[in-house]
Amino acid sequence: AAAAALASAQADAQIERDRSDADAAARRDQAEQMQQMRAQVEELRVQVKGSEAALETARAEAEKQRAAAEEARSVERATAEAQRGMEARFEQHLALAGAETAAR
Repeated sequence: AAAAALASAQADAQIERDRSDADAAARRDQAEQMQQMRAQVEELRVQVKGSEAALETARAEAEKQRAAAEEARSVERATAEAQRGMEARFEQHLALAGAETAAR
C-alpha cells in the first residue's frame, strides 16, 4: 500500500511538472508571438510614415506644378494683352498715316 501511495504521489508530481512545463512553454510561445506582432506593428508604422512622407512630397510637387501653371496662364494673359495693345497702336499709326496721306 505504501508503495502504491508513493507511486501515486510520484505520478501526481510528474503530472504537475509536465503541466507546469507545458504552461511555461505556452507562455514563452505567446511572448514570442507578441514580440513578433510588435515588430510587425512597428514595421507597419515605419511604412505608414514613409507613405505619408511620399504623399506630402507628391502634394508639394502638385502645388508647385499648379503654381507654375497659374504663372504660365498669367504670362499668357499678359502677352495677349500686350499683343492687343501693340495691334491697337499699329492701327492708330495706320490711321494717322492714312489721314496724313489724305491731308496731302
